[in-house]
Amino acid sequence: MTYPNLPFFFGRALGKDSFSVSSRAIAMYQPRDIVVVLDLSGSMNDDSELRQIDRLGRSAVEANLRQIYRELGSPTFGTMQWQPQYISSTRSSTIKRALGLDTTRYPYPSGSWEDYFRYVQTSSYINNAGYRRRYGYLTLVNYWLEMRPGYTQTPDLWKTSEQPITAVKGALSILLAYIQEVKADDQVGLAVYTSKNGHATLETGLTRNMQLVEDTSRQRQAAHYHSMTNISAGLKEARLELQRNSRTGAFKMIVLMTDGLANLPNNRANQYLLSEADNCAEAGYIVFTISLGANADAHVMQQVADITGGAHFNIPGGRSVSEYEEALEDIFKEIAANRPLRIVE
Repeated sequence: MTYPNLPFFFGRALGKDSFSVSSRAIAMYQPRDIVVVLDLSGSMNDDSELRQIDRLGRSAVEANLRQIYRELGSPTFGTMQWQPQYISSTRSSTIKRALGLDTTRYPYPSGSWEDYFRYVQTSSYINNAGYRRRYGYLTLVNYWLEMRPGYTQTPDLWKTSEQPITAVKGALSILLAYIQEVKADDQVGLAVYTSKNGHATLETGLTRNMQLVEDTSRQRQAAHYHSMTNISAGLKEARLELQRNSRTGAFKMIVLMTDGLANLPNNRANQYLLSEADNCAEAGYIVFTISLGANADAHVMQQVADITGGAHFNIPGGRSVSEYEEALEDIFKEIAANRPLRIVE
């Protein structure tokens, strides 16, 4: 950096009118070790369910349900149709006969035709949507999303566009693409909550293989392991991975996301989360937090970010699926662009 022709004040008396100043320094971007913590609780498919008609509109919700049905391969069961058919009887044998399901096996490991029938007869969400006692693929897909969302229950749902988890997966792909584009020797790991045992799981440790991280996230679904929300366990898993495997001299950060309220390990879940934030701050790990939707606890996520010196991004409720995607992309782009410089000479 050079500043030429700076004016002298007293030097003019000696016949010198100006002088130049120059300085030189070398800086480099620090490589980053980033652990992304994703929420895989059961509510991560809520925006695809009929319960959201009032907020997102009937046409949008039902179009998404039809898209999910097609992504499952448009399966055929008996004589069922997409548009639900009204059957007044509550007898399972009568409903099966009317739908041609007498000899058709229920397709997934968890649930049954009888359980689906009861759901259509008793669910308040189905009733409010105008589909009580109406049987068809529309209400069947909604049954899978609401009542049998886990991988061991309906294992094909990870292939579908259930929302908002699909928007999150897409935004994570944006983050990984930006990281690869700048070629700053970054590493990324992936932790998820909640695991089968009620805690969290490290899906991929810190790695330069961004494709592995992306593929792993794509193969997960809402309530993949567990329906509840143990945010503190997810944050702890990320901290432990940084402590075990981060590189000396790397800038260490965590990206923590939720669409709900911490409800595990018990009624002191937020206290556990803030305590874990203190642990991250003590270790020098900055946490960027993202709260997604009307049911997320934006206040506690802001606290986590403040404790660790990070930043909080809030996407409020009432957003459409496309707006979720756009907002999340903007956030992950901003996080990807947060690359600390270090003076080396």
